[in-house]
Amino acid sequence: MDTAHTIANRINAFFQHLDDRNWKMAEAVLTNPVHLDDPYWCKGGAQDLAPTEAVDHLKAFLGQFDGSLHYISNIIVESQEQKACARLYSARTYFGPRADADKFFKLYGIFDISLVYTGGQWSIDFLRFQKRFDEGDRTLAS
Repeated sequence: MDTAHTIANRINAFFQHLDDRNWKMAEAVLTNPVHLDDPYWCKGGAQDLAPTEAVDHLKAFLGQFDGSLHYISNIIVESQEQKACARLYSARTYFGPRADADKFFKLYGIFDISLVYTGGQWSIDFLRFQKRFDEGDRTLAS
């Protein structure tokens, strides 16, 4: 399997762990520290965090919803030895509480992700989300 494919699979796995609320597995994909730059996932602005702290931010945001679906596509990977960068398109859908099952909040944008090869696997050390637009009930993400 080529490196770009391995990296794309690792990125896909991270987002799948988030949707499955498999926090320990999501945490295992991150380096220490990891740079998190996402105004929804990290309310205090861009930060360098320990993996447990980063996952705590993710839990706080995702905990507002009954479910999520992180759809990612067009993963473009550039790698050189122990370092890689990826850019991908994302449609992130968050589903409101059961009482408001018809409500959702959806974000469209681009993730820039960097990874390092350490311990025999690729780990994410940088995540930045650039929102292009959103739709649905914005109050769900407050």
